[in-house]
Amino acid sequence: MLSKYEDQLKRATDKFDELKQKGEDIKNLSQKIEDSVSKHIAVLEENLTRVPETNR
Repeated sequence: MLSKYEDQLKRATDKFDELKQKGEDIKNLSQKIEDSVSKHIAVLEENLTRVPETNR
């Protein structure tokens, strides 16, 4: 699962760099990504609190 996440992160980073090189306005995109990642992390952390300690 971690390798899948790393692959997706690499693709997103490559796309971000591609847009930046094309001169696209990436400031808003960067903020949207940051907000989205923060929300996902919060959900994952909440879910982790629900998992029994022995299964972590």
